[in-house]
Amino acid sequence: MNLFDSLILNIVLLTFPIILWLFYMTHNKNVGKTEKDLLFDFSLITSLYLTIRFGKTIVDDNLLLIINIPLIIAYLKKRNNY
Repeated sequence: MNLFDSLILNIVLLTFPIILWLFYMTHNKNVGKTEKDLLFDFSLITSLYLTIRFGKTIVDDNLLLIINIPLIIAYLKKRNNY
């Protein structure tokens, strides 16, 4: 697998669950806040799992950098837990 194929595969594995979550949220107006947060967490965990399980290294173990993307998104999503 060359560099371009590996990069495209990793991008698809990262974005597919999050795009599915966005489509679900846009077509379902009756979702509560806790349900929305749960589904978003599930999509982030799914993209992390898919990247770890099926992701291909680009150059010399650079898969570690791609795995950090769902973790950074989860960190940047600031939730108020009361």
